[in-house]
Amino acid sequence: EQKGVIRLESAGQDREALELSAIDAGADDIKEEEGSLTITTELKNLQHLKESLAKKGVKIEYAEVEYAAKNTVSLNEADGDKLDSLIEALNELEDVNDCYTNAL
Repeated sequence: EQKGVIRLESAGQDREALELSAIDAGADDIKEEEGSLTITTELKNLQHLKESLAKKGVKIEYAEVEYAAKNTVSLNEADGDKLDSLIEALNELEDVNDCYTNAL
């Protein structure tokens, strides 16, 4: 399914206040990943959430529509390596813009 995704730098910001602002503006989920926050929302709320955070002075690095897996699967190391190789090969093709997977 499609979701609105916003990524922003979490360093130097009051995370609790940021999360509360995002939830008030329609965020469905907030995850911390490698020093940044990833906020997901319904498609209809993406623009409102982006504008609401920008008004509060939050620097948004990325705000786009992405596909999110409804069901995920776990892969063993060998299959994970094969999947990584496939995605890398696909990303090298000039006609490919994005790759999505439901593998963890």
